[in-house]
Amino acid sequence: MDSAINSRLISIAYNADGYIQSVTDFAGRQIVYDYYQTPDVGGDAGDLKSVTTPPIVGTPNGNDFPLGKTTIYTYSEGFADPRLNHNLLTITDPKGQTFLVNITRLRLIPTISNTIDSSASSLAIPTSC
Repeated sequence: MDSAINSRLISIAYNADGYIQSVTDFAGRQIVYDYYQTPDVGGDAGDLKSVTTPPIVGTPNGNDFPLGKTTIYTYSEGFADPRLNHNLLTITDPKGQTFLVNITRLRLIPTISNTIDSSASSLAIPTSC
C-alpha cells in the first residue's frame, strides 16, 4: 500500500445502505459497484450486481471502452429458507460470456446415513440437507 507521502491515496464512497459504491484512486480512476434492489431479478437486495471499471479511451489500437467494462453477478433468491438465498450462481464478463455457473442441488428432506466403524467401535451418523 502506498503511503500518503507518495500521494497515492484512494477514496471509498458508500451508498445509503452502507455498501461500497465506488473506489477512486489517486489518478481519479473510479471503479463503480452496483447492488440488487427489491424487486430486481438475479439477486436479493444487497447482493453485488455488477462492478464497472474506469473508462478506457484513446488507446493506440482503438480498443476503447468509454463506459468502462462491467462484470455482472447473479445469486439464488426467493427461497423461504434464508440460508438458500444470496448464493453466487453466475459471473458474466464484460464480453457477455458467462464464465462461472454454480449449480446447487437442494435436498428438501434431510438424509441420514449410518456408518459403523467396527475397528474403533464407534457409531458415526453424518447428516446433510
